[in-house]
Amino acid sequence: MILKDALPQGRITGTGSLRTVVQTVFDVLARFRQYMTHPGNSRFEPLFEIAMQKQLYNLLLEWLSGETTNSPDKVETTAVVASWGIFGAAVQWSRDPLHSTSEMMVHRVSEVAAAALAPVLGE
Repeated sequence: MILKDALPQGRITGTGSLRTVVQTVFDVLARFRQYMTHPGNSRFEPLFEIAMQKQLYNLLLEWLSGETTNSPDKVETTAVVASWGIFGAAVQWSRDPLHSTSEMMVHRVSEVAAAALAPVLGE
């Protein structure tokens, strides 16, 4: 699992490791776009994107479930919204990386994701 492997303990432990996950998503999608430039490879794009978003969702769900006493429904909804927000922003950026740098987008997306997660985390 690409995302878990990027984390020192294989899991998110706070907003610092959340930023690592966001950076990893951006890095992986940038490399994936380079691969997609080869003819015939675009058919794998939907499969890759589904797998990557699901991995991100599961990682966030695992972290949030262990950090809160909120209802499972609220935790699951938060993980869905946050994972799609992070992933969607990274996909959009990867399609037009000249618009802004990866570092700038990772910073912005990390801030927004942390704010979105704060109510569930009690921060």
